[in-house]
Amino acid sequence: MFQSLAGGESVPPSRDYYMRTWTTEDGLPHNSLTTIVQDTRGFLWMASLGGLVRFDGVTFKSLQLSAQERPRGYNIRALAADPEAGLLFEPTSGRILSFRDGKVGRHPLADVLGSRQVKELYHAPDGAWWASFPDGRLLRWTPETTQWFGPDEGLHARNNQRATFAVDAAGTLWVCASGFFGTYHDGALHPSSLGLAEPQSITNDPGGGIWICTQEALLRLREGEISTLARDVPWRQASAELRRIDVNARGEAWIAAGRLGLFRWSEQTGLQQMRIPFPVINYVMEDREGSIWIASDGNGLGQLREKTFQRFDTSSGLQEDVCNAVFCASDGALWLANQGGGIARIQGDAAVPLDLKVAGKTPALSTLCLDHQGNLWAGGRSGLYRFAPPYEQGERLPRPAQDVNLLYTARNGDVWFASFAGAFGYFRRGEMHVLPSGDRDTSQSIRSIAEGAEGEIWLGTYHGDLFRYRDGQLKAQNVGFPIHSLHTDAEGRLWIATVDGLLVRQGEQFVRLTETQGLADNLISQLSEDPHGNLWFASRSGLYYARKAALLDVAEGRQETFVSHRYGKDQGLTGLSFLNNYFPATQTGADSRLWFVSSDGVIAIDTNAVPAEQAPPHVYFDAVRIDGEPKTVGGPELRLPPGPHRIEIDFAVPCFTDPRNLLIRHRLEGADPDWNDTDNARTISYSGLAPGTYRLLITAANGPNSWTPTPATLVFRVPPAWWQTAWFRIGAALLAGLLLVLIVRKWSQHHLRQRLQRLERDQALEQERARIARDLHDDLGGRLTALQLLAARLPRAAPKDLPEGLQLLAERAHRLNSDVHGIVWLMTPRESSLQNLAEFLRRYASELFKNTQIHCETDDPEGVPAHPISPDAQHHVFFVAKEALTNVLKHAEASQVQVDFACDQRCFRCTIRDNGHGFDPARTALDGNGLRNMQTRLREIKGELHVASTPGEGTTVTISLPIP
Repeated sequence: MFQSLAGGESVPPSRDYYMRTWTTEDGLPHNSLTTIVQDTRGFLWMASLGGLVRFDGVTFKSLQLSAQERPRGYNIRALAADPEAGLLFEPTSGRILSFRDGKVGRHPLADVLGSRQVKELYHAPDGAWWASFPDGRLLRWTPETTQWFGPDEGLHARNNQRATFAVDAAGTLWVCASGFFGTYHDGALHPSSLGLAEPQSITNDPGGGIWICTQEALLRLREGEISTLARDVPWRQASAELRRIDVNARGEAWIAAGRLGLFRWSEQTGLQQMRIPFPVINYVMEDREGSIWIASDGNGLGQLREKTFQRFDTSSGLQEDVCNAVFCASDGALWLANQGGGIARIQGDAAVPLDLKVAGKTPALSTLCLDHQGNLWAGGRSGLYRFAPPYEQGERLPRPAQDVNLLYTARNGDVWFASFAGAFGYFRRGEMHVLPSGDRDTSQSIRSIAEGAEGEIWLGTYHGDLFRYRDGQLKAQNVGFPIHSLHTDAEGRLWIATVDGLLVRQGEQFVRLTETQGLADNLISQLSEDPHGNLWFASRSGLYYARKAALLDVAEGRQETFVSHRYGKDQGLTGLSFLNNYFPATQTGADSRLWFVSSDGVIAIDTNAVPAEQAPPHVYFDAVRIDGEPKTVGGPELRLPPGPHRIEIDFAVPCFTDPRNLLIRHRLEGADPDWNDTDNARTISYSGLAPGTYRLLITAANGPNSWTPTPATLVFRVPPAWWQTAWFRIGAALLAGLLLVLIVRKWSQHHLRQRLQRLERDQALEQERARIARDLHDDLGGRLTALQLLAARLPRAAPKDLPEGLQLLAERAHRLNSDVHGIVWLMTPRESSLQNLAEFLRRYASELFKNTQIHCETDDPEGVPAHPISPDAQHHVFFVAKEALTNVLKHAEASQVQVDFACDQRCFRCTIRDNGHGFDPARTALDGNGLRNMQTRLREIKGELHVASTPGEGTTVTISLPIP
């Protein structure tokens, strides 16, 4: 019993085919498939229990149906292709739908069928549609006619037999359904007169007849003659298991037989069952590229392709899987060095080990060659050996003593050798010649050898040393990279495989080719050439090949890149390592097969079966999304909404032979200056495109010269947003000009205002200087004069009056000092603000009443905002407050004074309150100038002075300054 495999994994269905499978893990909507068809564009369509799904070789894409069309699940009951109508299918709604040009619609056939459920649909070459039904009836429909066939024509429901159809070379339609076998012509069904027993299924014959599966045999009808191709068929007792027969152009038949499995018939093998991991086969068909597609019941989708390689390992007769060397003799015989398994020869499909003995023991051998006399030379860890025909007993040569890793027979008969210890040379007529190593590091052995067109011998080491031996002269140079393999082509050109690219010798120079130019992998371990002009490379990532002509075009500057074709997973070859330290590790056989040693046997590739240039693939647009929302693609031009958006374009390239080697590139005319390579993703996106019309071109190729002749083209227009239109730009330019004028005007006004402010500041400074001079003259000058006079009288005062005079002198000096601090504070440059003014008044009051009998309490000015005020306002408020405080000190005879500050959004207030003897404000205003001067100062700054006093009850002075 086989189990389902993960997508893309290969299994051996037979010696000649490999198989890949896909399941729901790979994108299938359901693992049960009933029908597979290929449309005119090359896509595969599959009817499944999970809906209708399309496959392009890489991606599955399900067709979305409305809930009305799938009332009882996603199952697709019938599916057929029509070159004109696209696809016809029946979902669970029972209505026949068509799918064409990306649109799903109701087909006219649905109106004829009503609620009848269809079993099969078939499109005949004359354009008519045929449908079969569970009750055995058949329908033939064209837009002009409708014909029903039933029991009167011999059609009866029996054994769930499927209706099948075929057309012969004369264009006659054959029908096999519900117990009926015959033809349709002249508007009627006509039973066959061939007398065949129990026909079960039929199909077209590429030779012009039809193939017939009966309950007893597999038959072919050509020109009226019946040929029996197979008797005692497996479905003899279970004819209901026959699901589908498909015959390709080579005359091979593929038969899906339900639970009985999958069968293949060919002239060479007859009818044989294929070993595949699908217990139940519902459908089989061959696509246009030669792949066989299998629909299973519960195990997914399968693909069968003919192998182009053959593996020889322990299952083929080798003693060990690991092989180190392969040698193709001139007579076409293949020899293998199998390490502990010794030497083996390939005979047909088997590897036959030889029983080689040296002194009664079997040596372990890792390299080999045959000389011109037919002697077998073999080497390994224990040294070098020579065996003469019939290759039973051999001799061990004295040198080299151990670790022989390379053997090669030159055209002149010399047998070259090299060892891991660094020794190398050749045997000529039985005599050994060891070449001098010179200054070379002898710990680095020769890894590869090649012979030029003029008989020169090339040898390469892992240190990058390249030796050339000719006419007894050995010359060396270093190529800069460790050498793995050497190859000379028919033109005498030397190719060098290194750990970091490919070198080709041009004259005395080397040109290096890498992944940048097109190599699939820079680390190349083996290098060979097939008869079709391809160079093959074994690398850490597997096998790949490239056209030698394309490599030379790049090396000689005619092209910039070439194309490498990977050979592996799509061909059924996986899980191998080709890194090897022995020579020869690759050979080209007389039958054009290439031989590569690997970690899992020896691989022989039939280069005749490797496709050369194939027909260019085609690219199709699938969907467009704008900012994640689907957009219908229709008409000559796709119009996007105005403004910047993200546009995503999905496309598909149907290819089933080698989809991983597809080359895809795209270019957006109007945005991309050149073509861009596209990876395996099938989506291209652009963001923030400027307004304009763009043409997206996508082209694909499966070889260097097989680009799609006409790229797939999608034209779309990005209209300008309102801010990108011409009228907006004109308006914006006008507005910008107007703004510029306004800015210039504002700047000019600002500049003039700054000049006026500088002039005003200069004038205010002059006024401030004059005021300071006046204050110094009137206030400090007068106080200094009084202080001077008092000091002058003290010497003449009576001794008893001297202490009082000195105290008075100290008090006046103290007050003078406070006045000096106040003037200095006013003159010091700083930011004038209400908070700074209140803080200074607090300090001034505290200092003024210090060392006096009056107790001074001041309010904390933290609550006063740092609102800017003019220097004039600061000056006048200070002198008014100073005058009020001085009056308390000189005249109030108070014991306590209180200074408070208050501020709201409109006014700043400073209140000075004492508990002295008070006075009559009205009388005082008539007798002196003090209050009048204070009011005058405040009026200059639009402030107010309020004095409240009653004799014997103290005085309250309130200074109010409006806040602008």
